[in-house]
Amino acid sequence: MRRAPVAALAAVVCSAALAGCTEDSSAGPTTAPSPGTSSGSSTTAEPTTSTSPTPSAPATDPPPPVLPALAKEQSTAGAKAFVRYTIDALNYGYLAGRSDAFKTVSDSVCAVCSALQSNIDRIERSGGHQVGGDWSPISIDKVPSGVPTEPILIAEVTVAAGWTTPSANAPREKIRPADVFYEFHLHWVADEWQLTDLRQG
Repeated sequence: MRRAPVAALAAVVCSAALAGCTEDSSAGPTTAPSPGTSSGSSTTAEPTTSTSPTPSAPATDPPPPVLPALAKEQSTAGAKAFVRYTIDALNYGYLAGRSDAFKTVSDSVCAVCSALQSNIDRIERSGGHQVGGDWSPISIDKVPSGVPTEPILIAEVTVAAGWTTPSANAPREKIRPADVFYEFHLHWVADEWQLTDLRQG
């Protein structure tokens, strides 16, 4: 199975919605990652330096994530578990080239979600792949205000070092490690959580 960029967020990523940006492997160091925007605003994360070697390709694709029972509860703990699963679904999408898990958690009104799904599918069709670059949540906190059925959660995410190619014949691009904050906007509908927006915090 071919793989695709999580931080691809490179196309969608640096220009449309999320994750650690990439740099051409032949170029020298560049500035910090600048995840894109999802609603007209953008910010830039501070760079994180790493001397660790570029990861090599794994022998097999990661297994699909499993939605935990807690993530099906309408509670703060349930919303946090759902955000963790959403991150797992994004990692799986870009590392395994499969957007189906992420589609199940995305509401139809989420433009960023649709862009990410399309990006995953496009990279897979083009023979692109990704090694590393996966997200690991450091903390997830619920914003105190807001409607209980439409909470906003702030996740601090570590983007791992790695590399990506957007298509079979494209040059390899480095994924720079970084710690970044993202806002996960949720909605409780039909007895389940759905992601309605994702933006850099």
